[in-house]
Amino acid sequence: VIEEVSFFSKLLKAVSFTYKIISSAEATSNNANLTGILFGTRGKGKNIEEIIFNARTKGLSEETKKTLVLGSYVLQEENQEKTFLNAQRIRRLIVDKINSLFEYYDGFIIPVTDQNNYLAIANFGGYPSITIPINTKSLAINITGPILKDSEVLNMAYKIEEYFAKGSDLNV
Repeated sequence: VIEEVSFFSKLLKAVSFTYKIISSAEATSNNANLTGILFGTRGKGKNIEEIIFNARTKGLSEETKKTLVLGSYVLQEENQEKTFLNAQRIRRLIVDKINSLFEYYDGFIIPVTDQNNYLAIANFGGYPSITIPINTKSLAINITGPILKDSEVLNMAYKIEEYFAKGSDLNV
Protein backbone atom coordinates (compact mmCIF):
# COMPACT_ATOMS: atom_id res chain seq x y z
CA VAL A 1 0.00 0.00 0.00
CA ILE A 2 1.39 3.38 -0.97
CA GLU A 3 0.22 6.50 0.86
CA GLU A 4 1.19 10.11 0.31
CA VAL A 5 2.68 11.67 3.42
CA SER A 6 3.67 15.28 3.93
CA PHE A 7 7.11 15.90 5.30
CA PHE A 8 7.97 19.06 7.19
CA SER A 9 9.00 21.37 4.32
CA LYS A 10 11.46 23.44 6.38
CA LEU A 11 13.46 20.29 7.10
CA LEU A 12 13.45 19.29 3.43
CA LYS A 13 14.73 22.70 2.45
CA ALA A 14 17.61 22.26 4.92
CA VAL A 15 18.77 18.87 3.59
CA SER A 16 21.09 20.14 0.86
CA PHE A 17 22.68 22.87 2.98
CA THR A 18 23.09 20.56 5.97
CA TYR A 19 24.64 17.83 3.84
CA LYS A 20 27.08 20.29 2.24
CA ILE A 21 28.31 21.59 5.60
CA ILE A 22 28.70 18.20 7.26
CA SER A 23 30.25 16.44 4.26
CA SER A 24 32.70 19.32 3.70
CA ALA A 25 33.79 19.20 7.34
CA GLU A 26 34.21 15.42 7.12
CA ALA A 27 36.22 15.68 3.88
CA THR A 28 38.53 18.27 5.42
CA SER A 29 38.99 16.28 8.60
CA ASN A 30 39.57 13.00 6.77
CA ASN A 31 42.16 14.52 4.45
CA ALA A 32 43.99 16.67 6.98
CA ASN A 33 46.95 14.27 7.10
CA LEU A 34 47.59 14.48 3.33
CA THR A 35 50.50 16.88 3.65
CA GLY A 36 52.78 15.42 1.03
CA ILE A 37 55.29 14.71 3.78
CA LEU A 38 54.12 11.48 5.44
CA PHE A 39 50.91 10.91 3.46
CA GLY A 40 49.60 11.87 0.05
CA THR A 41 51.30 12.72 -3.20
CA ARG A 42 54.64 14.37 -2.64
CA GLY A 43 54.52 18.02 -3.64
CA LYS A 44 57.51 19.88 -4.99
CA GLY A 45 58.92 22.84 -3.15
CA LYS A 46 61.92 24.52 -1.57
CA ASN A 47 60.65 24.11 1.99
CA ILE A 48 58.00 22.23 3.99
CA GLU A 49 55.38 24.97 3.54
CA GLU A 50 55.76 24.87 -0.28
CA ILE A 51 55.69 21.06 -0.32
CA ILE A 52 52.48 20.97 1.74
CA PHE A 53 50.88 23.79 -0.28
CA ASN A 54 51.66 22.06 -3.59
CA ALA A 55 50.54 18.66 -2.29
CA ARG A 56 47.19 20.13 -1.24
CA THR A 57 46.52 22.24 -4.33
CA LYS A 58 48.02 20.56 -7.39
CA GLY A 59 45.81 17.97 -9.00
CA LEU A 60 42.68 18.88 -7.05
CA SER A 61 39.61 20.04 -8.94
CA GLU A 62 38.12 23.43 -8.17
CA GLU A 63 35.09 21.70 -6.61
CA THR A 64 37.33 19.67 -4.30
CA LYS A 65 39.22 22.80 -3.28
CA LYS A 66 35.92 24.59 -2.52
CA THR A 67 34.77 21.62 -0.43
CA LEU A 68 38.00 21.61 1.59
CA VAL A 69 37.92 25.38 2.11
CA LEU A 70 34.30 25.23 3.29
CA GLY A 71 35.18 22.33 5.59
CA SER A 72 38.10 24.25 7.06
CA TYR A 73 35.88 27.28 7.62
CA VAL A 74 33.09 25.40 9.42
CA LEU A 75 35.58 23.54 11.61
CA GLN A 76 37.31 26.71 12.82
CA GLU A 77 36.56 27.16 16.51
CA GLU A 78 34.83 30.52 16.04
CA ASN A 79 32.51 29.09 13.34
CA GLN A 80 31.71 25.64 14.75
CA GLU A 81 28.65 26.59 16.81
CA LYS A 82 27.04 28.69 14.10
CA THR A 83 27.68 26.30 11.21
CA PHE A 84 28.88 22.77 11.93
CA LEU A 85 27.10 22.13 15.23
CA ASN A 86 23.86 23.66 13.92
CA ALA A 87 24.09 21.42 10.83
CA GLN A 88 24.48 18.42 13.12
CA ARG A 89 21.39 19.51 15.07
CA ILE A 90 19.38 19.86 11.86
CA ARG A 91 20.57 16.42 10.73
CA ARG A 92 19.32 15.01 14.06
CA LEU A 93 15.88 16.63 13.53
CA ILE A 94 15.66 15.11 10.05
CA VAL A 95 16.70 11.66 11.27
CA ASP A 96 14.22 11.81 14.16
CA LYS A 97 11.42 12.75 11.73
CA ILE A 98 12.34 9.89 9.38
CA ASN A 99 12.52 7.44 12.29
CA SER A 100 9.04 8.52 13.37
CA LEU A 101 7.77 7.77 9.85
CA PHE A 102 9.34 4.32 10.02
CA GLU A 103 7.20 3.58 13.07
CA TYR A 104 4.21 3.48 10.68
CA TYR A 105 5.70 2.80 7.25
CA ASP A 106 8.06 0.20 5.81
CA GLY A 107 9.87 2.80 3.71
CA PHE A 108 9.45 5.93 1.69
CA ILE A 109 9.64 6.70 -2.01
CA ILE A 110 10.79 10.02 -3.39
CA PRO A 111 11.29 11.18 -6.97
CA VAL A 112 14.89 11.66 -8.06
CA THR A 113 15.52 14.90 -9.89
CA ASP A 114 18.48 17.17 -10.35
CA GLN A 115 16.55 19.82 -8.38
CA ASN A 116 16.58 17.95 -5.08
CA ASN A 117 19.22 16.50 -2.84
CA TYR A 118 16.89 14.42 -0.70
CA LEU A 119 19.05 11.37 -1.32
CA ALA A 120 21.29 12.70 1.44
CA ILE A 121 18.59 11.74 3.95
CA ALA A 122 19.71 8.11 3.67
CA ASN A 123 23.28 9.18 4.48
CA PHE A 124 22.12 11.18 7.50
CA GLY A 125 20.60 8.16 9.19
CA GLY A 126 22.55 5.28 7.70
CA TYR A 127 19.40 3.98 6.04
CA PRO A 128 19.42 1.41 3.22
CA SER A 129 18.47 3.14 0.00
CA ILE A 130 18.21 2.32 -3.70
CA THR A 131 17.43 4.41 -6.76
CA ILE A 132 15.79 2.75 -9.74
CA PRO A 133 14.60 3.97 -13.15
CA ILE A 134 10.86 3.57 -13.61
CA ASN A 135 10.18 4.39 -17.24
CA THR A 136 11.72 5.51 -20.49
CA LYS A 137 11.29 9.22 -19.66
CA SER A 138 14.49 9.21 -17.56
CA LEU A 139 12.41 9.25 -14.42
CA ALA A 140 13.76 7.53 -11.33
CA ILE A 141 12.62 7.01 -7.78
CA ASN A 142 14.49 6.42 -4.58
CA ILE A 143 13.33 3.92 -1.98
CA THR A 144 14.67 4.27 1.55
CA GLY A 145 13.91 2.01 4.49
CA PRO A 146 14.69 1.65 8.18
CA ILE A 147 18.13 0.67 9.43
CA LEU A 148 18.90 -3.04 8.95
CA LYS A 149 15.95 -3.50 6.58
CA ASP A 150 18.07 -3.78 3.42
CA SER A 151 16.27 -6.85 2.15
CA GLU A 152 12.87 -5.17 2.52
CA VAL A 153 14.10 -2.16 0.51
CA LEU A 154 15.40 -4.49 -2.21
CA ASN A 155 12.07 -6.33 -2.22
CA MET A 156 10.17 -3.06 -2.66
CA ALA A 157 12.48 -2.10 -5.53
CA TYR A 158 11.97 -5.50 -7.15
CA LYS A 159 8.18 -5.22 -6.95
CA ILE A 160 8.20 -1.69 -8.35
CA GLU A 161 10.50 -2.72 -11.22
CA GLU A 162 8.27 -5.73 -11.87
CA TYR A 163 5.21 -3.45 -12.00
CA PHE A 164 6.79 -1.13 -14.57
CA ALA A 165 8.25 -3.99 -16.60
CA LYS A 166 4.67 -5.09 -17.30
CA GLY A 167 4.14 -1.84 -19.18
CA SER A 168 2.48 0.08 -16.40
CA ASP A 169 3.30 3.76 -16.19
CA LEU A 170 2.92 6.60 -13.73
CA ASN A 171 0.71 9.55 -14.47
CA VAL A 172 3.53 12.08 -14.61
